[in-house]
Amino acid sequence: MPLRVDGTDRVDRAVVVSQVQSSDRAGIHEFVVLFEALMNAAGHLTAYVERAMAPWDITAGQLLVEEAGGRLTDFAGARVAEPGTTDVVATNGAVHDELLGVLPR
Repeated sequence: MPLRVDGTDRVDRAVVVSQVQSSDRAGIHEFVVLFEALMNAAGHLTAYVERAMAPWDITAGQLLVEEAGGRLTDFAGARVAEPGTTDVVATNGAVHDELLGVLPR
């Protein structure tokens, strides 16, 4: 059976996952700002947001997300196509633009 993304269509009903990849104070501060923007999400696992993700981790995840009908972009909404992109947003597609709208840039 093919993988399919969750059908949640509102960020306020979504569970959004994120993590911090840094012990650097500035990096942690960036994460705190990001996490604060995501705090009110609730529901099903619908999206994943990460800063400073390794390019080799993005590629496989992007394939899975897109094959399941979802969307993976950078924080500006552009499809990730270069290994230099490390800040990513992966969603079911339905909440993608709304989620991008609440993220700090």
